Amino acid sequence: MIDDYRKTKGERRRRLLKMGFAKGASGRMLREAVLKDSIEVELGGNSLSLRRAEAADIIVKDINEHLP
Repeated sequence: MIDDYRKTKGERRRRLLKMGFAKGASGRMLREAVLKDSIEVELGGNSLSLRRAEAADIIVKDINEHLP
């Protein structure tokens, strides 16, 4: 679950919000590129690719950590 953002402002933050990376949104990481520059995530039923620099701006919370 997306918990917050680091000091992301301006166009990069607007782009992430347009893609669905809003606080409280749930998703999961699907895979990473061979050269590890980008990752693919599933968010709201859509598969999206992000550069690692963009992904580093998103603070996530593991919702499974509270399950028995």
